[in-house]
Amino acid sequence: MLNASVAASFAQGQAALDAGELTAAERIFRAIVERDPAAHHAWLALALVAMRTGSPDIAVEHARRAVELDRKNALYLNNLGIAYAEHGDLRAAEQAFRRALKIKPAYAGAHYNLAKALYKQARLGEALRQYERAYALEPRSLAVQLGLCRMYRMQGQPTRALLRAAIGDKRPQSEFVSPFADCLADVEGPEAAIAWLRELLAQPDGQGAHYLLASLLLSLGEWREGWKHYLWRRHAAPQRVRPAIPLPARLDGKSVLLRGEQGL
Repeated sequence: MLNASVAASFAQGQAALDAGELTAAERIFRAIVERDPAAHHAWLALALVAMRTGSPDIAVEHARRAVELDRKNALYLNNLGIAYAEHGDLRAAEQAFRRALKIKPAYAGAHYNLAKALYKQARLGEALRQYERAYALEPRSLAVQLGLCRMYRMQGQPTRALLRAAIGDKRPQSEFVSPFADCLADVEGPEAAIAWLRELLAQPDGQGAHYLLASLLLSLGEWREGWKHYLWRRHAAPQRVRPAIPLPARLDGKSVLLRGEQGL
């Protein structure tokens, strides 16, 4: 149990972490572990900070320290697995998730993260079973629903994915629009998906369908209308659009890295 002083410091660090003030959060949590090296909750918090700052190797080190201090903590093991996965060690991540589930079998988050680790190892049948278990435990989780839809479609079951995407709603939530359109194209043909997307555009919140509609129209050779809808793409998520970098007049002797995106 935390004493009042440490609890206050930890709450301050958690508030900084929640606010995205990562430097301040790290400073506070590090002060706690320097004062008390056995403060496993602060070691885990340092692991979370490291993951958010893009340092998965440091996150693994801190999460392992937290687990060493509290070996039966399923939450710590789940976060250790996430850190391993971010670091690219999927086998170690899988082991950590399975250890968490051995302690807490009804842990939806660990089932979901294990499913992702298995999927990245191309073990699709095992991944599907873990997604289904996560869904059985947390059917309202959007991340779980989307993962399950993707797996059904990859397993050649677009009808099941279609039903999952539409479950409980007259039409899918915004995050489901893309998988729903893809499944509809698989099951009923691209024309059906195009008709549905056109109907969606009439809704006040349906403007995100422009780009999906563009992709389908262009794939069918409907160039004029397809490019018209494609123009909406750059307005859909302005925060993701990076400023153009001017090129020098000549590139003799230069190495150029082209990142695949949507064409030059």
